[in-house]
Amino acid sequence: MLFVLLACNAFAQDIKTLTWSFRPYPDVETAWTPAPAGYKPVYLANFSRHGSRYLSDDENYTGPLKVLEAAGKDGGLTETGKALLEDVRKIAADANGKLGMLLPRGGREHRHIMERTVARYPEIFTGKDCKIDVYSSTSQRCLMSMAYSLDAITAKNPKVWYDRHVGPGIQAEVFNSYPVSDVHHTYGAALEEQELAEGFSEAVLDRFFKGGEAGQLRYMDAEGRQRFVRLLWELTIDNALNDELGIDLYKYFTYDDFYGSWRVVNWREYLIIGPSAEYGEIVRNEASTTLRHIIEHADRALAGGPYKATLRYGHDTQMAPLAVEMDIEGCCAPTPDPLYPETSWSLDEICPMCGNIQLVFFRKKGSSDILVKVLLNERESRIAGVLTDKWPFYHWSDLRAHYMESLEKSPDFNRRGWQVADVQEGVVYKRFSGVDKVSGVHQLVHAVDVDLNNPRYTVTSTLDASSTTASDAFRQAGAVATVNATCVADAVRHPDLRDARTALVTTADNHAILLVVDARRPNVAEGMNAAELSAFLEEQFHPARVMYLDDGETSTLCVKGQGPADTHVVNYPSASRTFLHDGEWTATNHFHILDSRGQ
Repeated sequence: MLFVLLACNAFAQDIKTLTWSFRPYPDVETAWTPAPAGYKPVYLANFSRHGSRYLSDDENYTGPLKVLEAAGKDGGLTETGKALLEDVRKIAADANGKLGMLLPRGGREHRHIMERTVARYPEIFTGKDCKIDVYSSTSQRCLMSMAYSLDAITAKNPKVWYDRHVGPGIQAEVFNSYPVSDVHHTYGAALEEQELAEGFSEAVLDRFFKGGEAGQLRYMDAEGRQRFVRLLWELTIDNALNDELGIDLYKYFTYDDFYGSWRVVNWREYLIIGPSAEYGEIVRNEASTTLRHIIEHADRALAGGPYKATLRYGHDTQMAPLAVEMDIEGCCAPTPDPLYPETSWSLDEICPMCGNIQLVFFRKKGSSDILVKVLLNERESRIAGVLTDKWPFYHWSDLRAHYMESLEKSPDFNRRGWQVADVQEGVVYKRFSGVDKVSGVHQLVHAVDVDLNNPRYTVTSTLDASSTTASDAFRQAGAVATVNATCVADAVRHPDLRDARTALVTTADNHAILLVVDARRPNVAEGMNAAELSAFLEEQFHPARVMYLDDGETSTLCVKGQGPADTHVVNYPSASRTFLHDGEWTATNHFHILDSRGQ
């Protein structure tokens, strides 16, 4: 027992476990449970993070190097500092021209994972009719990770056929974007300051520079001293992945040097891409795009579609939210103590380099029951809230129902073109999602179309002495639809900037259309400039008259019976930076569609 306790304590104090999301993949064989008798693997759904890679910011290499070289020329380095300088020179030289690219280790990680997967489920990957659908982020490290994985499959089955999908449209269809949450605005600066402060140590700098603080200030200001230590930390943990270079920077540091900074970084990531009580719903919303893609493609394959596997290659900012949305135990629940990752949610454990989530589907001849096993980093995982009598296998009908219930709470940005919902007689709500022909980028447009030939409907406006939100004005007026109606003297503000837009359109056949264009959401809602909005309105509605209203953060549209029950806001006001239906700004006047029957 004493030996075990000492071993656990030594592991807990191992500096190489403080890795943030730069932890090397545990490239070892893990235990796995064979399928129940008669069940054979028929389909694999996979999401993989890219493998080990170089850092993306040149400052990580050039920043410490410039400071160390300046001190070296002046004789301001200790013997340890001189050794560090030589190591950093070699690391920077090796990384030159390779920022963000896959390391050789990253390629091996993906190849080994796929070799193990093919060996475990040969029924999926063999045969001349084996077709695999493959999706990748546009980054080089994801594309190379994909290539190494496919090489491993081809080595076992040269007749396999791949359909590969890459590009901005695929990015929006399959992967979420980095959560644009107000955590950045609420906590971002403070957490960065705390991270720098907790990671800073006079003792660390004294190892490398002569003359104490006064000597160090010859080459760095006070903030620069903190940033120098932070850059060294990132360089140390990332360079450890470069096992071919043979340089270990960990030898210069202790566990305590990095611990404080590591836990604050993990806390920040917990808020941004984890299951925090504050922002967990936003994170789930982020991952709904990927989970929908997984379910839709699994349904097609299980119904007799041509593909035996669907592989996806992205980033930790997509994988961590997916683990939350999929309710994988250990990933999906808020923790009461996020500042201590070793006892709670830890990004290192969930998303190491080459981290992956796999769903393996099994079918038994003569049975309609389909089983699925969920694996996180090749380890059999439990799904919170779903029971099974065949652990570690779940009945797909149960798991799918659980996920669909969750997805009903999230918007589906993958449905292209116009989606139409009847509000009541003579009133429809329309939503456009997809690439607009004029702007050439993804747009999300909301419109309520009212037939004014029906005498029960009128368009009116209200002017409030004090500002109010569109949803409050909507309730007070008892309206069918309401839009913020602030007008500006020059008709359209910042006309050349893509942003959220609001307009009131009347058509030749006497319809009124209240319209809002969403913005500030990469690959989903890029927003329009004035010329693009004009062209969009002309193409879609052939207006007889257009009134351009407010734009930007105040653009809000409420429609009866649509959106959240408490506000009926259908668009995604950009003021909150959460891309949820909250965060309305106030305005002094609004346009309403009123119904004389009060229905």
